[in-house]
Amino acid sequence: INSSWIFMDIFRSQALFDLNGAISRIEMQIEQVFQSENIGQKVKKNFPDFLIETWQSNNRQLLSALQSQSASSYMIQFFVLLAVTLGIASVLAIAAVQKSREIGILKAMGTRTGSASRIFLIQGAVLGLSGSIMGSLVGVGLIKMFQIASQSGGALSFAIRVEFRTAITLIIISTIASIGAALFPARKAASLVPIEVIRNG
Repeated sequence: INSSWIFMDIFRSQALFDLNGAISRIEMQIEQVFQSENIGQKVKKNFPDFLIETWQSNNRQLLSALQSQSASSYMIQFFVLLAVTLGIASVLAIAAVQKSREIGILKAMGTRTGSASRIFLIQGAVLGLSGSIMGSLVGVGLIKMFQIASQSGGALSFAIRVEFRTAITLIIISTIASIGAALFPARKAASLVPIEVIRNG
């Protein structure tokens, strides 16, 4: 496979290591990977003289670290989403102030209040959708680069799988958050009085 792992048939491996027909280790691959402890106990009952090891028992510290990392990752994602939402809200709020005269003129010409508000909602949705799609593409590219770099190193690494459903869910959440961030500028635009805006410039 690489510089660290090699596969061969059992007879050649026994001859290579002078095992005389013996087998030093049997590894099993199961479908329910997180049930390895329960399956290991069942195997132990049938073969009490065998030493049964599972990937969970051999990697308890790693699993504990991964659980802590997962919790930290969710917290980081939440604060990143919050920061992005506040950033979009501030940008659209500044745009509402800068475009208040134009909005006032449009409302004086007959533009409905809902149409003026809808401009900022659409702008927020476009920013959120385009930004989340670009971010997802960049993330997938970084994952592919990591996989290529880890495989070239010669060591076996954990498989990283990008789930399409998860990516779509994150894109939807980001878009909804961006639309929510646009609510304040939209309400600001809806509350503008055309005469006062044009008079005050």
